[in-house]
Amino acid sequence: FQQPLSAPSVFNFFKPGYAPAGPVSDAGLLGPEFQILNAVTATAVPNYYFEALRGGFNRYGGNARELVKPNLATELKLVNDVPALLRRLDLLLTGGTLPNEQHEIIREAVEAINEDMYEWKLERVRMAIYLISTAPEFGILR
Repeated sequence: FQQPLSAPSVFNFFKPGYAPAGPVSDAGLLGPEFQILNAVTATAVPNYYFEALRGGFNRYGGNARELVKPNLATELKLVNDVPALLRRLDLLLTGGTLPNEQHEIIREAVEAINEDMYEWKLERVRMAIYLISTAPEFGILR
């Protein structure tokens, strides 16, 4: 029995000794945070951010005057320096935990968006945020 706001650990109702099947368990490691990551949340969360970056974070059932849209002014200033843009977003969205390999993959995708596209600068920033939001480092804080 557990009373509200009286969790014995930061994992609350999650089992602290949980290890998901596969590489984590095979390595003898634990991953209680993986109890909240599943096939639904792994796709629903990035898709939510993809749509929210375009339409706002509270667009469904909300008052249009109270719509919350991201302020990407600082990121737009970095659009021609994609590595700097990614370093900033990595720090803001993952606490600077994205591996170098992930940076390279995202950089290539973001740099493929060029002036031939409509609103290409905004699309570069949106794509960078979206791709970072698909990374495990974004979904699971350590």
